[in-house]
Amino acid sequence: MRFEAKEDGTYRLKLRDLFGNTRRDPRAVYRLAIRKQSPDFRLVAVADPPPEKKDERKVDPRAALLRADGTTAIKGDRLPPRRFCGRHRAARRGAAAGCDLCAREPSRGTNEAALLLTSCEKPERWAGAIRIVGQAKIGEAEVTREARGGAVRWAVADANVDAVRPRLTRDIALAVSAAEAAPVSLAAAEDKHWQVAEGAKLEIPLKVTRRGEFKEALKLKASGAKGIETVKEIDVAADANTATATIDLATTKLAAGEHIIHFEAQTKGKSGARM
Repeated sequence: MRFEAKEDGTYRLKLRDLFGNTRRDPRAVYRLAIRKQSPDFRLVAVADPPPEKKDERKVDPRAALLRADGTTAIKGDRLPPRRFCGRHRAARRGAAAGCDLCAREPSRGTNEAALLLTSCEKPERWAGAIRIVGQAKIGEAEVTREARGGAVRWAVADANVDAVRPRLTRDIALAVSAAEAAPVSLAAAEDKHWQVAEGAKLEIPLKVTRRGEFKEALKLKASGAKGIETVKEIDVAADANTATATIDLATTKLAAGEHIIHFEAQTKGKSGARM
């Protein structure tokens, strides 16, 4: 965090563990660093969890699994506020054939972005470590940082009661399943960049591919760009294979510029496939 002392004086800083009463241990120490502000950045990448249910407090360890013809997200956090290239150089360290492993840049003014990994219909089975690299311009220099992985140590039933213990990981793990296809795949009906004037209404036709017993109605939640979360959920009727995403820029506070958005949903169904 950044603190600016408005005037000379004595300042007191208090550090406290909100769960300290349940785990008093002299080995649990704090490390506090106070220094002048200097421009730099670090990256942390974690597997993005599914959309949260109302009042959901459960936290589980997660890893990134990419099914055939599916998309999974890895959330990059603490990114540089102006630019994140995040080119997925992983790939030559064991990329899965037939997978688009391109990262997406975040909107200006945000500190996180979803890196969308998309598989083709018939990928090769693969599992291993990937690298995510970010670049930013600090002064006149181009600075490159490699992301560290992040995970929670074990499942917590209620994050308001039990402390969630995160840790950095040595690698960022990804698995690609060739035997199991994504139960529902969603894509724009047209492969193009959508351009619209400020304050206008944008309509994007979507193609929905369902497999197995996943035929229930869907509610799509827009995500990915700062301000897009205010868009009303998009209803997709049961068994429907098309939908239209309507984004009203008169009420959605999206800044002028280029944005990458994606849609998330939860559904029920039966699946007997194994990885």
